[in-house]
Amino acid sequence: LEGAKQITVTVNGGVRKVCTTEVGVHSLVFAPEELPEDREVIEVEIVCDSVFNPKQQGLSADDRDLSLQITYIGECR
Repeated sequence: LEGAKQITVTVNGGVRKVCTTEVGVHSLVFAPEELPEDREVIEVEIVCDSVFNPKQQGLSADDRDLSLQITYIGECR
């Protein structure tokens, strides 16, 4: 994976961008005051500008285009 990868996170229409140049575990936390108080449902959209295909890289037989693994969504632990 070469070059900067950009992840755009949109929460109820408000955009927050996260750019990273390295593969690894990253966290994105929205403080309660950043989220709308008057909505029971919060819509989160995550868009990645690139994908990774393990088969094309010769790493496995998995031919899916992958970009992001989400490990947790919820209140801060």
